[in-house]
Amino acid sequence: MPSFLFLTRALCIRSPQLLEAVKELIQEANFEVQAEGMSLQAMDGSHVSLVSLHLRSDGFEHFRCDRPFSMGMNLVRGD
Repeated sequence: MPSFLFLTRALCIRSPQLLEAVKELIQEANFEVQAEGMSLQAMDGSHVSLVSLHLRSDGFEHFRCDRPFSMGMNLVRGD
């Protein structure tokens, strides 16, 4: 069964600044997506900093995840 994720605009005004700060430390990340929201945990390239981020589902205008899955993303390019 394929996974389904539907989300629209984050309600948090600081989300663009947040992602800019994260991508200064890590270029690629795997987001764990589930009904409660999206999270990631990753080390920077020199293994000095640990980034731990959780975006709760109620922080989005609309958020729907039918079943948990992992989603890889290049934060620099946005894909």
